[in-house]
Amino acid sequence: MANTIQVIQQIAKEMLRILHNSSPFIGNCNNSYDKEYDVAGAQIGSQLKIRLPNKYTVGDGRVITPQNTEEEAVTITRATQKHVAVSFTSEELTQHIDESGVKTRVIRPAMAILASKIAADCYTKVKKVYNRVGTPGSLPSSTQAAMELILNAGRKMDEFLAPPIDRTLILNPKTQVNQVSYLASLYNAAPEVSKQYMTGRMKNCLGFDWYSDPLIPNLLTGSDHTTVTVNGANQEGSSLITAGGVLAVGDSFSIANVKAVHPETKDAYDYVQQFTVLSTADNLTYVISPSIITTGAKQTVDSVPADGAALTVAGTASTSYPMNIAFSRNAFAFVGAKLITYPKSHLCVQESYEGLSLRIWSDSDIRNDELITRIDVLYGFECIRPEEGVVVWG
Repeated sequence: MANTIQVIQQIAKEMLRILHNSSPFIGNCNNSYDKEYDVAGAQIGSQLKIRLPNKYTVGDGRVITPQNTEEEAVTITRATQKHVAVSFTSEELTQHIDESGVKTRVIRPAMAILASKIAADCYTKVKKVYNRVGTPGSLPSSTQAAMELILNAGRKMDEFLAPPIDRTLILNPKTQVNQVSYLASLYNAAPEVSKQYMTGRMKNCLGFDWYSDPLIPNLLTGSDHTTVTVNGANQEGSSLITAGGVLAVGDSFSIANVKAVHPETKDAYDYVQQFTVLSTADNLTYVISPSIITTGAKQTVDSVPADGAALTVAGTASTSYPMNIAFSRNAFAFVGAKLITYPKSHLCVQESYEGLSLRIWSDSDIRNDELITRIDVLYGFECIRPEEGVVVWG
């Protein structure tokens, strides 16, 4: 039994290593909140509220006007459980972990499908990122255009005060091929160029750590992008009433003459604010991000939209576009859970690493001389600072 438990623990470690390395998205998100769930004797349940930085305005002169501190928080719910169920025969369990029987026939395929399902679930939060660069469905056709696309993503992150470090860029394979073909030889030392030539992948370029992931989500745009306008004057807040058109969750749009502002000085930028659709109340009313706020510390735009103002919606209606993503570590948060282990079970072990926990739970099937085994992961994922991300159209 001791040898069997040791082998199962080795299997758990190997599975966790593969799972952790399988998703560049999860691996580059903020996982520091994980420990806040599991303080001994003070468990907080499945939900964690993450406070966002407070915002204030600056006054002029001798006389002051005290401001209320209005704290905002984003809730992460750690309630998504996914599993893979497999079985090990006695023969397989007696092999060493590095032998192909267990590693290639069980561990890798099980972890590959589990990692894919978790990553695909987490990628759905990319739709909450409202800043976007490039043209949907269009790839750069020159070195300059390829470079400007990535630099503009970095510019948007700079202008919305994302930290200049720990920036990640994840592209789908088609966009990656396009970018590498134009940028592989630019601004890199010879060893890096050699690696890029051998692997076909960028490593670090233009302020980002680069990754390629075929699981990058696609956005299916709404069924009607023609003649969408604002329906009603003086609309502020997180809801927008429109006339005409049908938008989908994740659709990106701007409103005529509604400009973005610097998050701190509130000075207007020279471009209109981009918005994303978070949900639909009906076909004409949309919950949007960011909210339309024209004054105070939380101001997001320089003016309210006029009644009848035109919405410019990105892309062609009813078309699927890949949502490549550039982001800082704090844009998204991943929290794992240390699932309970059952001491009276035949075998039940758990391993944790950098915010990701995995449990293997086995029990014997005497009829078939097998251990029926389940591998479980419990987690939560959220976009907590959408302003620190940029969708790069491909």
